[in-house]
Amino acid sequence: MAGTRWLQSRLRFVLVIVPGISAAILAIAFAVKDDQARLDHPAITLSAQATFAYWLLGTALLFRNHRHEVQPLARLVWSAGLALLLLHITIAFWRGHAWSHDAAVEHVAEVGGYGTGIFVNYLFALVWFLDVIWMWCSKQSVSTRSHTLKLAAHGFLAFVMFNATVVYGPSPNRYFYALAWLALAFSCWSFQERTSLEIEPPPGEQKETKAERE
Repeated sequence: MAGTRWLQSRLRFVLVIVPGISAAILAIAFAVKDDQARLDHPAITLSAQATFAYWLLGTALLFRNHRHEVQPLARLVWSAGLALLLLHITIAFWRGHAWSHDAAVEHVAEVGGYGTGIFVNYLFALVWFLDVIWMWCSKQSVSTRSHTLKLAAHGFLAFVMFNATVVYGPSPNRYFYALAWLALAFSCWSFQERTSLEIEPPPGEQKETKAERE
C-alpha cells in the first residue's frame, strides 16, 4: 500500500513537472534561436500560455481542499507556475522590449490605456512570489491563515490574470482562455457543492449545539 502511494506521488510529480520544464526549455530555445525583438515572439507567447495553465491548475487545487491545508501537489504546481511567470517576464523584457522599461511601459499604455499599469503586473508577481515563499517556509501558518486574506490575495491574482487573458489578451486566444475560466469556475463551484453536501447533516438530524454538549 505504501509502495502504491509512493508510485502515485511520483507519477503526479512527473505529470505536473515535465510539461512545465518542457515549456520552459522550448521558450528559452525559441528566444535564443529567434533574436528578433517583437511582442508576438513565440517565446513570449509560449511562456505566457504555460504560466496561465499552471496558475489555473494551481488555483483549482488550492481551492479544492475544504480543510484549507496546502497539499504537496498544489504547492508544487503553484511554485512551478511562479517559475514560469518569472521566465515569462524575463523573456518579455528580453525579446519583446529589448530590456527597455520605457518600451514596456509604452506597450502597457497601448494595450490598457495606462502605462503605470505595469506596476500592477509587478505587484502581481510579488504577491505570487510571497505566497509561494509562505507555503514553503511555514506550511502550518499558511494553512491556518484567514479565509479573507486568502481570498484577497487570490482574488487580486485572478483579477489581473483575467484582464491579461480575456480582456486584453490576444484575440485568437480569448475564446480558449474564456473556456478555461469557465472550467475553473465550474470546478470550484462543483467542489463547494459537494463539500456542502458532505458537511450537511442528514434530514431530521440537527447539529449538536454547544449548550447541548455542556
